[in-house]
Amino acid sequence: MTGFWLASYLTLWLFVLLQALLLLALIRHIGNLRLWLRQAGVIRDMGVAEEGVSVGTTVENLTDLVQSKSNLSLHEDHRAKMLLFVPAGFFGCDELLPSLKEFEEQYGDILQLIIVSFEPAVEDQFEVVKRMGIRAPIITEHGWKIAQVCQVVSAPYAMIVDWQNVVRSKLPVGDAQGLEELVQVYYRGVNSFNPAGGE
Repeated sequence: MTGFWLASYLTLWLFVLLQALLLLALIRHIGNLRLWLRQAGVIRDMGVAEEGVSVGTTVENLTDLVQSKSNLSLHEDHRAKMLLFVPAGFFGCDELLPSLKEFEEQYGDILQLIIVSFEPAVEDQFEVVKRMGIRAPIITEHGWKIAQVCQVVSAPYAMIVDWQNVVRSKLPVGDAQGLEELVQVYYRGVNSFNPAGGE
């Protein structure tokens, strides 16, 4: 009889743990869906300040800002710039980093990826990027200034700014799917701005 009660007790706890895991997965899914809908303009949080400057806003010339605040040399061209804001040490970016090389290969002709670290990066950041074959420059020493101009306070967060320094899309990103959603929002914004689909 004791064995029966023990098995029943363990089964009950396994059921409780399973329910907790399912609840966490559901909450995460709802959160991701809400962020996507908010970015797409379908919903809006009342009384909550949205992160990042508004889509359609012109910001300071980022190329000039980067060149004046770091030793990086960014070439001025007609590609849009995707600013990827990350915490020092890439904390919380484990699912995001492996997808950046593929992202560069897929969208490198239209988007220049720039990694912006909120705080001065440790040497490991450069080693990780190099080891993964990511070509994007890392803004470190004055990344906080770019974040201030773009009004971004959390990471990982991404923003696409076109060659005229107009913010076209922005979204918290944590993996390849988040990057893809950001680009799709960018395409929808560009196409609505120019019905021909060009910049």
